Amino acid sequence: MSEKNISQKVLTQIKKEKIEPTTKFNLVARDYFIWLMLFLFLMIGSLATSVVIYMIENGDWDLSKQLDKSLLGFVFATLPYFWLVILMFFILILYYAFKYTQGGYKYHAYSVVITTILLSIILGLLFYNIGLAQVIDDSFNEKVPFYNKFLNNKQKFLTQPDRGILTGNVYQVIDDNSFKIKDLHGNEWLILSKNKIERIDLLKQGLPLIIIGQQKDKEVFEASRIRPLIRKTRQFFHQRVMPMHLNLRIERKVI
Repeated sequence: MSEKNISQKVLTQIKKEKIEPTTKFNLVARDYFIWLMLFLFLMIGSLATSVVIYMIENGDWDLSKQLDKSLLGFVFATLPYFWLVILMFFILILYYAFKYTQGGYKYHAYSVVITTILLSIILGLLFYNIGLAQVIDDSFNEKVPFYNKFLNNKQKFLTQPDRGILTGNVYQVIDDNSFKIKDLHGNEWLILSKNKIERIDLLKQGLPLIIIGQQKDKEVFEASRIRPLIRKTRQFFHQRVMPMHLNLRIERKVI
C-alpha cells in the first residue's frame, strides 16, 4: 500500500471517528495527574509494607511450640495476608500507571516492579520506625469491625483456649488474682491466677494480651503466663510499652 493510500485511510478514520488533536496543556496535565497517582499509590503501598514489617516483628514465633505447630507452619498461619494482598495490588497499579507516563514504555517490567518493591520497603521501614504502622493497625482494630475476626490471622490463630492459649483485650480488673478480657469474637473470659498478679498497672483497659495457661470452664481460663500482644512499638506516635512477661505461678516478673 502506497504512502498516499495510507495517509488517505488515516484521514478517513479521523473524520469518521471525529478525532481531535490533544493540546499540549492536556498532555502535561495528564502526566502530572498520573505522577500524582503514582505518588499516592506508592505511599499506600509503603504504608501496607510498614504494617507487614510491624506484624512480622511482633510475630511471637516462640508460641509455635505451645500450639504443637512447626515454626514454618506457624509463620504461614499468622502471616498478614490482608496487608500483603494490598501491597501486591498497589505494586501492580503502580506498574501499569507508570507505563502511561512519557517514556514509561522504555523500561522493562521487572525493573519497574523491583524498583517499586525497593521503594516500598525503604519507605515502609521509615513509616514503621516512626510508629505509623501501629497507628494504622490500631485504627483498623477500632474502626473496622471484621478486621480482627476475619483479617488478622495472628489473633485468630492465637485464640485457641482448648489448646491453652487465649488472646483478648482487658476490660475489667477484678482483684489481684483475676481480671476479665474480651476475645476477638466478643466472648468474655474470666482470667484467674492462684497467686497475686504482679504489675497489675500493666493490665490497662483495652490492652491486648496473650494469655497462656489452661481452660477451666466455658468462659474461665487459668493463666500461667501473660504478655502483651504487641511488645515492640515506636516512640514517635506511641509511648514505648515495655515487654511484659508475668509468671503468675511463682509470683516473679520475667522480662
